[in-house]
Amino acid sequence: MLVDGGGNGVVAATLWVGAQLALGDDITVKITSRVVEGHPAAVLIEVAAEADLLVVGSRGLGGFRGMLLGSVSAQCVHHARCPVVVVPPPHPDGEQPDPS
Repeated sequence: MLVDGGGNGVVAATLWVGAQLALGDDITVKITSRVVEGHPAAVLIEVAAEADLLVVGSRGLGGFRGMLLGSVSAQCVHHARCPVVVVPPPHPDGEQPDPS
């Protein structure tokens, strides 16, 4: 996994820990991470132009609590040139919903 913290070791370490938490210790996919300043949706859409897949969370800290899709993920789904996977947050009780 390539982690570029933009010259900031703390940022690079945080990205690495996040990837390990999300994917486990056996990371078998190539992940490229960068720290970029700008509006989150605009930056993600621009970077995704060169990507095979963009993975985003379903909602962030802003907006209304009951929203299923946040504004950044919605903009990425509608404007990115590559496929976008929107990952929902885990359930508070730790159980995953039944996909059926």
